[in-house]
Amino acid sequence: MESKESFLEAFQGLFDETSPEEIQLETEFKEIGEWSSLTALATIVMLEEQFNTSVNARQIDEARTVEDLYNITVTQNS
Repeated sequence: MESKESFLEAFQGLFDETSPEEIQLETEFKEIGEWSSLTALATIVMLEEQFNTSVNARQIDEARTVEDLYNITVTQNS
């Protein structure tokens, strides 16, 4: 299982214009100015490639915070 810290770092890496310090586990990721449908797709790819987790757009849509995404990852890998 990946740590929350490594997950957070990978998620922060999806954003070019937003400072990593602005994105924490409690961040409501859809409120990040850079968030878009392309970022959602990049998130799905990142989860598959780095965390061996398959998630779909519905799961991302239902998540609110970065920690919610992490919890989906943990649930999928258990």
